[in-house]
Amino acid sequence: MNKERLGIKLVTAILMLIGLISSIYLTDLFIKVHDATGPVESFCAVSDGVNCISVSASQYSRLFGIPISVYGLEYFILTLAILAISLFRRIKWESYIFWLMTLALPGCLALGLVSAFLIKSMCLLCMTVYAVCLGSSLMLAIANRKSFKELLVDGPWELYDAIVTHMPTRATVVVVALFLLSEFIWVPPLFHCSCDDPGAAPHGDYNGLPVSGMAMGNPDAPLKIEEYTDMQCPFCGKGHDSIMQLMQKYPDKVYVVHRDFPLDNACNRTIKRAFHPNACDAAVWGRCAAQQNKFPQLVDKMFEHRQKLSPVNIESYAKNIEGLDLEKLKACVQDGAVMKDIKADIEAGVKLGIRGTPVFMVNGKQVMGYKPLEFWEQTYSDILKGK
Repeated sequence: MNKERLGIKLVTAILMLIGLISSIYLTDLFIKVHDATGPVESFCAVSDGVNCISVSASQYSRLFGIPISVYGLEYFILTLAILAISLFRRIKWESYIFWLMTLALPGCLALGLVSAFLIKSMCLLCMTVYAVCLGSSLMLAIANRKSFKELLVDGPWELYDAIVTHMPTRATVVVVALFLLSEFIWVPPLFHCSCDDPGAAPHGDYNGLPVSGMAMGNPDAPLKIEEYTDMQCPFCGKGHDSIMQLMQKYPDKVYVVHRDFPLDNACNRTIKRAFHPNACDAAVWGRCAAQQNKFPQLVDKMFEHRQKLSPVNIESYAKNIEGLDLEKLKACVQDGAVMKDIKADIEAGVKLGIRGTPVFMVNGKQVMGYKPLEFWEQTYSDILKGK
């Protein structure tokens, strides 16, 4: 191999490593963002318009339940595997990688447009991956400009010939294809993100429990809980679910008051960067539903679809709530007067030292984080025993 071809291979390997490292970081960031109970820090959260966290937190950060960064991770592992094989066997590695990078470009363009026009925030490391795909594709095209036809044909033809004539290659292709198809079943649960990504189960009519604005249950109940929550927080949805199960089990013994603490810099002064970009808006919709005593029903829907909380989506959830006056609800949302109540909850939470969610004030004592039904049953039992 002459020095020029060796140099091209070395540069290609460096680009693929950059893509792989970027994909690994973005996958780790996705996990942190979706499992976090408080703000997440990242060096690429530069501003509202350039923010990897906003992109990771959006509903567009996954495809078929799998983080998009995982697809990138697999893609770059494949390209590096091709380069590794080329060290021991003469294969048309340039053609393979050119095709892989070129085929990735329409997806890169689509993701870039989604970031710019739907999420309204760009991800530096995502753009790095796009640049790697475009740069490597152009580099290989320019380096092989005198034999561009061979660059286009050699790799696909070599692979086809190997599949037809070489049983181990054919078996390998089948195994890899089955593995890639199977990941749509077993990968989403690893990232806690089914396609609907439920955060809480709906509870129907709440067994006739009394509802008054943001409160549910018997005001004279022995167990009084204030829950500071965020509609986009996964642990808030699970925590709310546990509380609702407790209320259904002991309908006259539990009183719950919802407090808003959206982890969103649009309304929460303690949050310096975009984190849960729909949380403040979701809180407004919830407050407005509370004016019609339909807060629990809409909250169920929002927790159930916490990754899909655009105003259009929330309105569609509200349409299916029996007895909710949609026009009155929309008028309240547009008026925005309830924001002062949301900010009052936030300030109350700040005084309590709250930085993440969920946090529960249980008969005046603070309980942090998600707790299962068993915890709440024991808490109820202890209160009855005077502990």
